[in-house]
Amino acid sequence: MPKNKEVKFSAIFLKNFFIVTFILLILGLGCKITGNYLKSSSYFRIKEVLYHPSLKFMAPKETPRFKGKNLLALDVQKTQQQLQSRYPQIVNLRVVKRFPDQLCIIAKQRLPYALIEVNGQNAVLDDEGVILSSVNSVNYQLPLIDGISYRGKVIAGHPISGRQIKDAYRVIEAFQNEEKLSSYRILKIDVRNLSKISFYLTADLQVFVDREDVLPKFELLSYVLAQARQELPNIKYIDLRFKEPLVAKK
Repeated sequence: MPKNKEVKFSAIFLKNFFIVTFILLILGLGCKITGNYLKSSSYFRIKEVLYHPSLKFMAPKETPRFKGKNLLALDVQKTQQQLQSRYPQIVNLRVVKRFPDQLCIIAKQRLPYALIEVNGQNAVLDDEGVILSSVNSVNYQLPLIDGISYRGKVIAGHPISGRQIKDAYRVIEAFQNEEKLSSYRILKIDVRNLSKISFYLTADLQVFVDREDVLPKFELLSYVLAQARQELPNIKYIDLRFKEPLVAKK
């Protein structure tokens, strides 16, 4: 290529390069200015915070801190993490922007299912074994699970796992699913020995089961309780671990 043509080509290339670079800079600056304008615009200020029906308890605390903030400037991921940390009793949390001025908080509330006694402290668990809170004098009408080998701290949001808690839940669920036992409830269940799980239907009426074939045994329990209804105050325990139930009187 002749020298003058090379110089001409280089000049055209540099000219086009500077034009493209200038245009990109203008576009970038324009996008930044537009973004800053939109993030400060009153048009996108949050006017309403919508909650899932089970999360109405959050409204008094959370609505004031969101209202008036710019919806575009809100960091969804960070907000979700903050709310999940603040409310361990909720699960499947999602924060959704609904333009131009609404924020939606969607989740499922974990509901109390059982109490657990560990290290001299009671805690409320949901149906997945997740700790919702620690309790002292609060009177929950929930089964109290005793005999769990758990050395961790009672911290909201932490799960309690292991065979003992699984078997305790299996017994509670099977008991609650037996329609003929609907007039009774488990007050306390002890799972120290899984071959001799015991639970109380009254302060002094104890029932023994093992971890196998719980459902048919509870159908049998409903029959025993119906037959001995008049004698219940005099019954010390009912043992369902054998082929024939053993009823021991005081």
